[in-house]
Amino acid sequence: MLPRARRVPTSLFSTILSRGTMRHSPMLSLRFWADAKTFSKARFAVIASNKVSKLAVERNLWQRRSRAVIRRFENQVKDNYCCLLYLKPAVKTLSFRQLSEKIKDIFYQAKLLVLKT
Repeated sequence: MLPRARRVPTSLFSTILSRGTMRHSPMLSLRFWADAKTFSKARFAVIASNKVSKLAVERNLWQRRSRAVIRRFENQVKDNYCCLLYLKPAVKTLSFRQLSEKIKDIFYQAKLLVLKT
């Protein structure tokens, strides 16, 4: 589980969906929005719809795995961004290492990762 300070509040979902920028890959989609007024650190949410799996147990498994990957590099994501990571059905074919690579790739594609020292 991500710390509460790193989670996107549900009240912002509609704003991110309407104003956010979208990036796609065959396994994932990322919608992000810069909110300089409200937050200082990047916030994240992982969404797995019924298209990923009809079983809640499997959807929760992929959400947990995705949050574990995000937790590894959350401090490298640019500040003041709210990010919604959507899982697609093809994600079920990935191993944990492949999932990690795909998530990092989509964040690089969106130019949200920076090297912090």
